[in-house]
Amino acid sequence: MNACGLSYAKLYSEIEKRHDNEQERYYHADGTLLTKEEMEWLDMQYGQEVAWQKSCVRIAAQGQVIWGNLPEIPTKEMEELEDAFYQARDAYRKLYDESKRAGRPLVSFDVKA
Repeated sequence: MNACGLSYAKLYSEIEKRHDNEQERYYHADGTLLTKEEMEWLDMQYGQEVAWQKSCVRIAAQGQVIWGNLPEIPTKEMEELEDAFYQARDAYRKLYDESKRAGRPLVSFDVKA
């Protein structure tokens, strides 16, 4: 969950940074900026990851019900899991923005050969 939230924040920040830098912007064939679509794609991908994680947990819970370790699939907890993913995304976006404004990057993915 934390890795997903942090990855989202990092990618979102990179899209913003590229949008601010005229030399690194991405454009459609018609000359319009691609930034809005990149953000929408990132949100869609995050939603798909949340749905995937939720389905994995549901399958694991079904197995536990079959084995008799759980009386039923914990529906409430499944919804709380989804909420937790979105809270992590929002918290990391905020933390990433604050650290960037303070001049202290939260993480650095730069690899030196």
